[in-house]
Amino acid sequence: MAMAEQIEVTRRPRPPRRLVDFQVTKQHRRFLEFADAVRRHRYIGACYGAPGLGKTLSARTYAAADDYDQWASDRYSRGTVLPDSLIASRTLFYTPLVHITGRRLNLEVDLFAQSLSADINRALDPQCHPDIDLDVDIPYLTELVIIDLSRPSDYPEGVQRAALNRSLGWSFGVLQVSIIPRVR
Repeated sequence: MAMAEQIEVTRRPRPPRRLVDFQVTKQHRRFLEFADAVRRHRYIGACYGAPGLGKTLSARTYAAADDYDQWASDRYSRGTVLPDSLIASRTLFYTPLVHITGRRLNLEVDLFAQSLSADINRALDPQCHPDIDLDVDIPYLTELVIIDLSRPSDYPEGVQRAALNRSLGWSFGVLQVSIIPRVR
């Protein structure tokens, strides 16, 4: 009886998400203008439209989400440095899970925004330890959170309201990206 051949598996690096360069379009320039206004004035904004127009891709590019994804997976490795694109954008791109509740969305957005702010503080000032120095006044550096609800009808009722709830006392702008739901 022949034994099965053993195959050695080697891990290959994950290919980049964007396989082509991002092309700046008129719609993307409008998105940039709108996102900058939401960031500057700490507004609540909603960016919506038909599927396939590039809303999510524009948002991911604006927030340097590919760099954040790479950073999030390697952040605790020795010698990793926060990418300059994240320091410059100061924006969190967040896609909630479909089964999330409104309360959980608020908690996760707050947690990830505080985490990004602490990472930016540490990158700008190596002597800063926001997790340890609780009595020191450390600036909050996350300026915008983009919440991607690609298909709002897939989420439980109340999640959109929770994403745009201003009574939470967040000190950053919130921009929701979603498609227009079809009326049947």
